[in-house]
Amino acid sequence: MIPAKWDRRIRRANELASTYAFAVQGLNFYSRVATFQKSFYAEIDKALGASPKSSAERPCATNWTFSCSFRTSRLFYP
Repeated sequence: MIPAKWDRRIRRANELASTYAFAVQGLNFYSRVATFQKSFYAEIDKALGASPKSSAERPCATNWTFSCSFRTSRLFYP
């Protein structure tokens, strides 16, 4: 996720916490979690750097083949 989106979510949680006293604990918790996630994902992006997003050695899910039995499907779809 783009850091600006994290910042927008954190800022919005803080705004709501200042408006709704009954929700302060939950919103402050969310703000802390979102701050952690922002830094965590930034570290992951930094660690991955320019590594490829997919690999030819790892097939995509669309390339997988699954075997199924028509008898089993008839049990569910008479």
